[in-house]
Amino acid sequence: MAGPKNMDVVVDGERYRTALARLLASDEENGVFLFRAHSSGYFVQRHAERDEIRALSAGEARNLYEALPEKHQGIVNAFPREMGGVGFDTETPYDGLA
Repeated sequence: MAGPKNMDVVVDGERYRTALARLLASDEENGVFLFRAHSSGYFVQRHAERDEIRALSAGEARNLYEALPEKHQGIVNAFPREMGGVGFDTETPYDGLA
């Protein structure tokens, strides 16, 4: 199965865009991809008969992160608020700007 799909979906009044979010962890074989939006909200994209995006609480996202086999971000970068705030290894939207 391929990687995450480019999706732009509104869930409960909040817009989730995979193209602008940070991929945290995944299970490509089963089509499950965990993201953190720039708003720091978490969501999961699942590929099935019908592709979907579902918003997650920080706790749900952390449990899914730990269960997924492929980690694309370290735990501090994935959960900066829960892990003591932004640190040197935590990317921000301003990284790369000169």
